Amino acid sequence: MLLRKYLYALALLPALLAPLHGQAAPLYTVTALPTGFNSYDINNAGQIAGYVQTELGGGTYAALYSGGILTALGGFGGSAGFGRSLNDAGQVVGVASTASGEYHGFLYSGGSLVDLGVGANALSINGHGDVVGQLSTTGGYTGFLYRGGTLTQFGNLGTGDVAVAWDINDHGKIVGESNINPELHAPFHPFLYKNGKLTDLGTLADRENNSARVINNAGRIAGYSEADGGGLHAFIYEHGVMRDVGSFGGLNLDVSDINERGAFVGSASTWDGPTVGYISFGGELIDLNTLIDPASGWEITGASGINDLGQIVASACRDFECTSVRLDLVSAVPEPAMALMLLPGVLAVAGVRRRRMRGQRSAS
Repeated sequence: MLLRKYLYALALLPALLAPLHGQAAPLYTVTALPTGFNSYDINNAGQIAGYVQTELGGGTYAALYSGGILTALGGFGGSAGFGRSLNDAGQVVGVASTASGEYHGFLYSGGSLVDLGVGANALSINGHGDVVGQLSTTGGYTGFLYRGGTLTQFGNLGTGDVAVAWDINDHGKIVGESNINPELHAPFHPFLYKNGKLTDLGTLADRENNSARVINNAGRIAGYSEADGGGLHAFIYEHGVMRDVGSFGGLNLDVSDINERGAFVGSASTWDGPTVGYISFGGELIDLNTLIDPASGWEITGASGINDLGQIVASACRDFECTSVRLDLVSAVPEPAMALMLLPGVLAVAGVRRRRMRGQRSAS
């Protein structure tokens, strides 16, 4: 495991060595996914969950892309379906509509759908097949856990009436967001749910829009929090401390997925308008457009999933056409023995780069 971490860090060396605002050497190749397929998540086998847009305005259906084959997951008789998350066993969760227009959460396992019930929006699944998401109730919205055939609501923070559970790790720890003032429906605070208890994780600046979006098996949590002056910043929460990871200067930012190495991905607006996909590894946000070959013509506009091999599923545009793509790390890395020798240097470069960026922020 340690060696794999070293190789992953070395793979990011071109980005760490690049000028702070310049173009890095290409680190990822870009492969377009099937036309009409929109990706959400990728597992360690390279399987991708998402949905297919049948035609303009003609509906969608949940789908799994595996080994070059796109498989429809079925539905509940309606015209809409979305696959949101999957685990390494190929189990997929999502939501699909009925003929009457109701939405039901689903678990796709072993070639068939399990109906999680009306009003359930299934958003994430762990390695044990436990599912979390958001459930519509008569009193508002709450997070839920589906485990072993039983769906359990676990409430909201304080007196809040709107909550959503975004992610669950293999230890059963769940993260999400909940409002704490039902009269105003805001502010929202990020939470951690474990051992039957909801814990408010706090915020960066005590403003309205805050959410814990992803958690890995080491317990590292990533999400976003509204900063002073407005605008969402990414954060990392671990060991009881929330750390500001920053933004690209725009108002909007989302965090979509995290892997076991602690790298997370998402989408963010920039100060001058465009939205970009990013990766964070080592506490900084890196625009994925600086890690691909500019001659390819691709513009990465968002990132929705990352696996432990560093593969990323993203949205991208080229020649005025937009589609989902897969980003694959360039395979050339040093041999294991050389990797161990170079690791201290890689970490030192990363530290220098972080200090330099902090200095620039202080100066500004």
